[in-house]
Amino acid sequence: MALSFVRLCAVFTFGLFLTNGFLSVFAFINKDGPGPRLSFAHEPPTLGIVSRKSPLLLPCSVNFTRDFSYAGVDINFDGDDDNYDDVDDNDGDEGLNTNNYEDNPKFTLSHRNAEDFANFVEIKSTYDSSVINDEDNDAKEDTDDDFDGFRFRRQISDPSFSYVWYRNGEILVEQNHNFRIFPNGTLKIFYSDYANGIYRCLVNDTKSIYGAIISRESKIYKTEFTRGSNESSILVEVGSPLVLNCPFSSTPRANVTWFFKSKSILSPTVDGRDNRFFQLQNGSLLIVNAKSTDSGKYKCVAKNEYLQKSERIFMPQVTVMSSRNNRYGLFPALQEVEQKIISGDTMQLFCVPFGGENVEWSFTPRTSSIPIKLSGVKYELKYTNVSREQHEGVYNCSTRASYQVFNVTILIPPAFEQNLSSVAS
Repeated sequence: MALSFVRLCAVFTFGLFLTNGFLSVFAFINKDGPGPRLSFAHEPPTLGIVSRKSPLLLPCSVNFTRDFSYAGVDINFDGDDDNYDDVDDNDGDEGLNTNNYEDNPKFTLSHRNAEDFANFVEIKSTYDSSVINDEDNDAKEDTDDDFDGFRFRRQISDPSFSYVWYRNGEILVEQNHNFRIFPNGTLKIFYSDYANGIYRCLVNDTKSIYGAIISRESKIYKTEFTRGSNESSILVEVGSPLVLNCPFSSTPRANVTWFFKSKSILSPTVDGRDNRFFQLQNGSLLIVNAKSTDSGKYKCVAKNEYLQKSERIFMPQVTVMSSRNNRYGLFPALQEVEQKIISGDTMQLFCVPFGGENVEWSFTPRTSSIPIKLSGVKYELKYTNVSREQHEGVYNCSTRASYQVFNVTILIPPAFEQNLSSVAS
């Protein structure tokens, strides 16, 4: 049975070659196809914010490529089986006695661009009218048969697009109190509990000529600025670390500034050796090796420019008291053990001891098993513009009594190294 099937396939393939020729068959293998018919002129952003002050508008408009090669038969009629060159109409009008339009000056196709094609269609329509006026229906039918390929092309016009928006994979209703879709495809998102989500826009040509295209994902968040619970009076022993939280949850992340005794707390120096104050990535304030002079009122100012009330303040009172017990070792880790950082971003690791004890750092690259001692680093290890080759690996901070380990992975976003062409097979 299998042998019979193989023989049948071989006979069919050989017959295909004989019928169409080897070149005709191989022409459809790995042949560059046309470029995309639709492309986005304005696409929704990858990230957006909806606020009470103003709704968010997501654009969705496309450019289309008018290419006659997408529809109908090829305008070049020069094949062996081309009736336009060989078939004579003996029953029709003398002016239509031959269908060889290449020899007819009224149907010259030497320059086959869009403008010539439009002129060609106009001449053809004139010929149709003259035939009808002469009541020569047979010639009219034959002429229409000869122009079947062109008639389909004449229907190509400006596309009519429909727009469909998706939120979290579900189709949005065109108009309600949370969303509105404009005729040009733009989506208007109002501030509501339904604003958060992942949005995509599908553009479809209703005439089925140019196809459809879907946009990239757009993550939309509504602004939030809420305050959580936090102690306003804090006690800390001399020599111990202290973390002051700024108790505001904000979307997008608020800009946080700390003040002490009405003066701004400066950002740490580059190497961190002469500074005991650090601002963590979540906006909290880290005080290392607290001293009695650190007692007083602190002020956290959080700003979210997207809100009408863009600024909020929290003022904790800190009291530094004498140490009752001499503690050693490391303060609980201030970041996760597994750190995933995008290539080109900033890496920031903290390692804080009790009592001002010395901290040593080492780095073991992913491609090695030998740790490298890092000098000039104390409480904060910070690298900007990180790369996988230089910064991926295991970081270790230690004192005489304890240690902490952080596994850092550098993520590289995918990218096309060369342009991709459309291929027909």
